[in-house]
Amino acid sequence: MIKICVFDELRLAAEGIQKICADEKDMQVTHVAQQEEDALKILKSAKIDVILIDVHMNHCDPIQFAIQAKEIQPDIKTILLTEYIEEELVIPGLLAKIDGGIPHSIDGKRLKEIIRLVYDGYNVRSQHVAHILNDFITKVVGQKEAILGLALDEHGIDLSKNELKIAFFLHQDYTNKELASILDLAEGTVKTYISDLYAKLHVSNRAEAIAFLKKLGVHTYGNYVQ
Repeated sequence: MIKICVFDELRLAAEGIQKICADEKDMQVTHVAQQEEDALKILKSAKIDVILIDVHMNHCDPIQFAIQAKEIQPDIKTILLTEYIEEELVIPGLLAKIDGGIPHSIDGKRLKEIIRLVYDGYNVRSQHVAHILNDFITKVVGQKEAILGLALDEHGIDLSKNELKIAFFLHQDYTNKELASILDLAEGTVKTYISDLYAKLHVSNRAEAIAFLKKLGVHTYGNYVQ
């Protein structure tokens, strides 16, 4: 059973989601919160699998709340609900490892499909979010090739474009499934790239690869995005 919490200042919106999920055998809205304090209390006292977070609340930063939610329950999945996508939320959302971003107006059937996908470990985002994210990745990769690429060249290491992408996200502790979703690659392809990366970095596992990259100063996205 997927246990869902809806965090939305509008009780009618939360109750609407509750009704949509009411007849499903594999999911249930077990908690509803309208205030951040109440939502945090729920997270500290009850096991929640998926939390739906309204983006446009007056007294809560949805990204910071999502970060807190994952600190309290590391396995929780977070989905942002919004009527329109604000570009400034997309990249912080990526860094906070938000698992999905969907419109409030999504139909009930699709909402339930997305909850199941996110619960199973997939990242789900709208086409507009995907477009913004792709632009970001393109920008980051270009800057990374100029910074990380030069640092690696000094060590005699030449990575392909996709290997550089993998290296960039790898040190942020993304799983193979998350990398596949972000980079739009098959999970098996990601594993192949990571194996090739290990060989080129002369390391034998993920921890060693991350440690090596951090030695080169690859600590945060801020190293690349000015």
